[in-house]
Amino acid sequence: MTYTVMISKKNSTGILIYVDTCLCSILVNIESKLGENLFIGINYDIINGSVYRSPSSEDGNDDELYKLINYISDEYLHFIIVVVVDFNCSDIRWGNWKTVHNNPSSLKFLNTLLGNFLLQYVDSPTRGRGSDVPRILDLVISNKEIVTNIEHLAPLGKSDHSLLVVTTNLHEQKDVSAPRPNYNKGQYDELRKFLDIVWDSLLSLCKNDVETMWNVVKEKILEISQ
Repeated sequence: MTYTVMISKKNSTGILIYVDTCLCSILVNIESKLGENLFIGINYDIINGSVYRSPSSEDGNDDELYKLINYISDEYLHFIIVVVVDFNCSDIRWGNWKTVHNNPSSLKFLNTLLGNFLLQYVDSPTRGRGSDVPRILDLVISNKEIVTNIEHLAPLGKSDHSLLVVTTNLHEQKDVSAPRPNYNKGQYDELRKFLDIVWDSLLSLCKNDVETMWNVVKEKILEISQ
C-alpha cells in the first residue's frame, strides 16, 4: 500500500495528511491567515481537512478559524466535508453543546458550527495527563451523518492526545442534490409582524392541550413560509 503525502507547515508544528494512492486526491489551496490548516479534495466529491488551534490562540487567530469554517461550508456546500480539529478548548461540553464558563471563543465556535449545520462526532475525552481531568480537545466535524464509529487508541509518540480511528460510510449517505435553506436571507421582520398575534386568545380554544396548541402554532408558521 502506498500513499500520497500532503504537507502544510506554516509555523513550528505542521500538518500531514496521507492519502491512499488508489484515491484521486488534490491539494485545496485556501487563502487563510489561520496558523495551521490543510485541506484536500478526494474523488471530486469529498473535502477532507485538518486544523490545529493552539491552546494559547488569540482572538484574531480564532476569528480566522471561524472564517475558514464559514468559507468551506459555503464554497463546498454540495461536497461531503470531513474536518479533524485539534481545538484545544476544554470549556465545551459536547453532550449538550454548552460552555462551562461562557468563554467567548467557545461560544463563537459553537455558533459557527450551528450556523453552518455542522455535526461534531467525538463524545468521549481525547486528552488526559496525570491528575488532569480528561477532556474532549480533538474533534471530528462534518456536514453529513457519515461517521459510524470512532475508536480511541493509545497516543502516538510523546503526545498526550488519543489517536482517533474514524470510520465513515461516505457514499451511502451522500445526497449532493438535497437543498439547504439559506437562513441568512430569511425575511425575519415580516415573520415577526405576521406572528404578532394575541396568542392567549388564539390558544384558549385548545383547552390546554399541548399537542393541539403546537399544531396551531405550526400551521401559522407554515402559512407564512409558503
